[in-house]
Amino acid sequence: MRLSEHISIFGRAIKYVYKLDKIYVFCIIFGTILSAIIPYVPIYFSAKLVDALYIEASVSRLLLYVLLTVGIVFVLKLMDTYITFLQDKAINAMCRKEEWQYAEKAMEMAYETTEDRNVTLLRERIKKETQTGYNRWYLYVCIRDFCKFITEITCSVALTSSFFFMSSVPGYMKFGLLTLFVWTIVVSGITMAKSQKNSNDFYADCVFSNAFLDKYVEYFNDYTAGQDTRLYAMGDCLARSGAKVTCEYAQKSIRVAKKNTMLSFNVVLMNHALKYVTYLALLMGAIAGEIMVGSIAKYVSCIMKMLTAISGLVKAVQLAAANNVYMKRYFSYFDIPNNMYQGTLTVEKRDDVEYYVEFRDVSFKYPNTDIYALRHINIKFKIGQKLAVVGMNGSGKTTFIKKYARYLMEQ
Repeated sequence: MRLSEHISIFGRAIKYVYKLDKIYVFCIIFGTILSAIIPYVPIYFSAKLVDALYIEASVSRLLLYVLLTVGIVFVLKLMDTYITFLQDKAINAMCRKEEWQYAEKAMEMAYETTEDRNVTLLRERIKKETQTGYNRWYLYVCIRDFCKFITEITCSVALTSSFFFMSSVPGYMKFGLLTLFVWTIVVSGITMAKSQKNSNDFYADCVFSNAFLDKYVEYFNDYTAGQDTRLYAMGDCLARSGAKVTCEYAQKSIRVAKKNTMLSFNVVLMNHALKYVTYLALLMGAIAGEIMVGSIAKYVSCIMKMLTAISGLVKAVQLAAANNVYMKRYFSYFDIPNNMYQGTLTVEKRDDVEYYVEFRDVSFKYPNTDIYALRHINIKFKIGQKLAVVGMNGSGKTTFIKKYARYLMEQ
């Protein structure tokens, strides 16, 4: 997809979840920002406290730093706890609203569309992807990650910017630190992109396996499964089929896990190299007397948190781009046009409630097939009359009932 399409889909997704539940979206944004700020409060004031101890500052100043640290964190924690409470309440309502969206869409579609095999497979695939986290859930993850990592980067830059203006640290050391920092981000981004591609290929390759295993487990959890298995001697066949699909899924999972583990080794190596150079630069500043003990801990913590935040932001962008493919498929189901005929004739109101339904030479075949499920059906019956629909398997009983129900809806 082009960048413009990614932006369009992500924007539409934001509007969609905001429409589902505004409170939940607000809680994600503000709760995440608060949670990201909290760790920086003790980092900043702890450095101040240690430096004050080093220069033998007054007791009142030391107590002030302690009170500010505890007090600010306490207030932020209270706010974060309340927002989490609101979020937990909102998530249930949001899930119900999404289920209602599916129900409304099914009611809007024409009968031919709801029974179309491609539409059914699309709906099942979307629901399975939702269960694995893609489309809606990963969208919330991306929103939370964007807020978290942008906040962390902002706080880290604010607390470490003074380091690069120190005259005691040589220019080549600052340049080398920045170069290594950027290179670490690049390596991390490339690694995460490859890992994400491996995972996406794995999920795409396992669509059938997931659908099969889902139905497999659902069937065996049904009480009647035991009766069917014994009656039709299906035990060995079902066991072989289940074992085959399960083994194939496990082998694919192991292969992708090995690939991603090998890729992560490069990131670990670069992170430790950056940490080593950071300590070396700070040590030079400390020896020159320009950096005090507390500031060393502050700079190291913030630089490493900034590296983690930037890597996380890159990963969040990649996840959002990958998730846009699933969101596009998610919206494609709700974008299916409504071709259902809406009746315009009014039904005569009768005091004796003598209403009749008549099928006159009705034939029907499902989409993508030339075989008629119903052919030249003629029947007239009174509303309220009790009738039994009897026939062999595959004779069209269920189709007839569904067409009757849909007919009543279209009037």
